[in-house]
Amino acid sequence: MRVITGVFIAVSTSALMALPAAASTLPGADERQGTVFGTGVGPGFGVSVDGAISGDTRLGVALGMAMPFGVIPNYDLRLAHWIRTGTPRFDLTLVAGAFGMGATLPLGAEFGAGLAYELVPRLTGRLNILIGTNFVSRVMYGPSSGFELGFAFTPRLEGTIGYNARGEVLGLRVRI
Repeated sequence: MRVITGVFIAVSTSALMALPAAASTLPGADERQGTVFGTGVGPGFGVSVDGAISGDTRLGVALGMAMPFGVIPNYDLRLAHWIRTGTPRFDLTLVAGAFGMGATLPLGAEFGAGLAYELVPRLTGRLNILIGTNFVSRVMYGPSSGFELGFAFTPRLEGTIGYNARGEVLGLRVRI
């Protein structure tokens, strides 16, 4: 199992460096109001929902299947808090949560930060850097880790391209 985990981390690291950008099940650092539904596909797939629970704090959940090394069901439950940066085009969010991946890793924790930058109107770059652990010995990317470019087709509909720890490459995000 350690060999599989090591290979997963190595492939995830190389994919994060080599692929363009994507996965709309990432918690968006620039989301502060309303509810956001997301879905993403690639070698893996997933669905997510994030909603405001108070002020600048959001609660989210994502379910998916990581498929680069077989079908591995996974989930994450996360709490995100937006930090006021004073820069209108840049957003910073602190993220913490719990996750699970298959029967071998039923419960782990992830924590880190999400960054979003509006490159031009309607085009946003996002980078989520989260460390995950299974409380025993493994440290890995948390399922909420990844990067994406999001293009807003409308104020409520966004398409994404990127990569996350779940293996999603193309995504769609709907704001309610």
